[in-house]
Amino acid sequence: MHAVDVPGVNRMVSDTAPVRFVVAEIIVQLLSTSLADESDGRERSAALADRTLAWAASVLTSPVPGKSVDLVRYAVEAGYLPLNRIPGLSDIFAGPSTEETHEGE
Repeated sequence: MHAVDVPGVNRMVSDTAPVRFVVAEIIVQLLSTSLADESDGRERSAALADRTLAWAASVLTSPVPGKSVDLVRYAVEAGYLPLNRIPGLSDIFAGPSTEETHEGE
C-alpha cells in the first residue's frame, strides 16, 4: 500500500484492517475458485480474477477520491456546504485562524 501511484486519500481509506481483510478475502476466493475450476469455462474464471485485480488497482490509483475531498473542503471553506457546523467535523474543515493569516504580514 506504499506504492507511489496510490494517492494519500486512497491510502488512508484502503490501509485499514477491515479493508485489508475484505480485499485479501476477495483475492483468495477469486484465485481459489479460478484454480479449482475444472470446467470448460476455466479461462473465464481466470479472466474474472484478472479483471477484478485490474479494477481494484484502478480504484486505488484513481485521483477521484482526493479530488472529491478537495472539492468538499473548498465548498465548506467557501461557505456553500455547512459541514463545518457538525460537531467533530468542524476541526477537519477549520480554516486558518485570523492570527495565523496575519502573522506573515
